[in-house]
Amino acid sequence: MNAPAPIKVRNYIDGAWRDASSGAIFESRDPWSGELVATAGASSVDDVRAAVGAARRAFDDGDWRLRPGKARAAVLLALADRLESRTEELSRLVAREMGKPVRYARERELEPAIDRIRFYAGAARLVEGVVTNAAAAHLLNLVLREPVGVCAFITPWNDPIDLPLRKIGAALAAGCTFVLKPASDAPASSMAIFELLDDLPGLPPGVANGLTGSGEAIGEALAGDPRVDKIGFTGSSEVGRRLAVIAADRFARISVEGGGKAPVVVFGDADLDKAMDAVAVGIFLYAGQSCTAGSRLLIQRDLKEPFLDGLIRRAKALRVGPPLAETTQLGPMVSERQLERVMSYVRSGTEEGAVLRLGGDRLAGERAPYMAPTIFDDVTPSMRIAREEIFGPVLSVMTFETEDQALAMANDTAYGLGSAVWTQNVNRAIRMAKGLRVGDVWVNTHYIRLAESPFGGVKASGIGRELGLEGLDEYFESKRVCFDTSPTFHLR
Repeated sequence: MNAPAPIKVRNYIDGAWRDASSGAIFESRDPWSGELVATAGASSVDDVRAAVGAARRAFDDGDWRLRPGKARAAVLLALADRLESRTEELSRLVAREMGKPVRYARERELEPAIDRIRFYAGAARLVEGVVTNAAAAHLLNLVLREPVGVCAFITPWNDPIDLPLRKIGAALAAGCTFVLKPASDAPASSMAIFELLDDLPGLPPGVANGLTGSGEAIGEALAGDPRVDKIGFTGSSEVGRRLAVIAADRFARISVEGGGKAPVVVFGDADLDKAMDAVAVGIFLYAGQSCTAGSRLLIQRDLKEPFLDGLIRRAKALRVGPPLAETTQLGPMVSERQLERVMSYVRSGTEEGAVLRLGGDRLAGERAPYMAPTIFDDVTPSMRIAREEIFGPVLSVMTFETEDQALAMANDTAYGLGSAVWTQNVNRAIRMAKGLRVGDVWVNTHYIRLAESPFGGVKASGIGRELGLEGLDEYFESKRVCFDTSPTFHLR
């Protein structure tokens, strides 16, 4: 079968498709086949100025921010319908562009994204202010919720459709306008969102804008533009810190979902077969390219050997194949560059004394950047593989004796995004859930996320939340208005 013709990705600014002003392009290639998937414009600061200007005008001079919630809800519902109609096509595009197995792209990215857009459509109709009844009788004290303004979104390649849409859905529900700068490893997947938004009934030109290019060239320019009121970022904690500094210079609002080093804590009374299944999926799904991958296994000492034996069997049984095959469970990494990054951590783990129990190299016989599922034993908390986000299929195994020790080890990290606790003891599960310094705790499961519940981290994993009504709050400012009906002024 012939490969589809390469996609020409163009910027979307003020309701129109435009080439990047520089005239330069970059390529996006299928990591499995090496085939050219797309070319995209290498935008410049001039493109940033144009996109932010369009978003600023649409917010300040248009009526989008003033429309009733039901009007914005109608736009979001239409967007969800369009996305649903193209689910299969876009799932295949994600699989081709960044290597995620197509079944996971469909079931864990596209279908949840549709649900999240519909959730925010409903939320758009639930935006409420407050009347303070505790005020004196002659006062009418109101708190209004108003959209924050122009938003700059910078998103990664590992969920190239869902992660932008989480931000876009909330921003549109609140009445904001935005500019999206997606990752350069999957520009066609992310910019396909604007094909759905183009000529969408009820959406004015300039509300939605997108442009491609390198983070170094345009990401910081976008975040630093004084016309941008809020920055929303998903990616590495290092870049998140840099953007936070840029935002602080002018007190711009910012939300960051950074990296993670999720602990998976397995106690002796856990359902071990289910836990083995979940641990294998939790680290090897998406080739470990997830911020909530369960990359640290903390296991009660007596369980370690039988548990690792079962885990290794499961890892070896993962079905390796091309991303477009429905049966594939383990696909390639997004690029050779990412594979080499992961391999540098494998070398570090070996040099620091960890024991390699499985994998540790490129998958035998594969020309594409497949990383073998890798398990390190005898890891100590000071090792790089235990402390830094690897973003690959590498599991670090450590043991504990007591619950207090397990909790201390789980919290001994700069990150605080996801976590999992495996135990049949309800009281222990509650104690652990309360004690973990993270934004997400799964008990006897992994990788469950709901549109209705907030998602985000603490410590180096970021600030702010996405999803849930808390995610919508990120796009509002509060304005207090006080009416005084007394015939005399209250101060003498």
